[in-house]
Amino acid sequence: MEVQIISKENVKPASPTPQHLRFFKTSLFDQLIIFPYASRIYFYPPTNVLDTNNKVEVLQKSLSKTLTHFYPLAGKIKDHLSIECND
Repeated sequence: MEVQIISKENVKPASPTPQHLRFFKTSLFDQLIIFPYASRIYFYPPTNVLDTNNKVEVLQKSLSKTLTHFYPLAGKIKDHLSIECND
């Protein structure tokens, strides 16, 4: 199956990360292990008649709310020792 990327967008957390949580130090295990890239695509049957733009907006809002609870996933790897969670 061939997948074409139409656009890319960064989604920020719904609320800013607290100052004391801006830098997330990775564990020794995280630093030593090499994570293989594994892409997956899931297909679900349509459940309602939302147009594509509305679906994208709903997904972005829900991801934004989720990132407030899992703030390291919204960060960028600063070096191999930490993740910078700068919204």
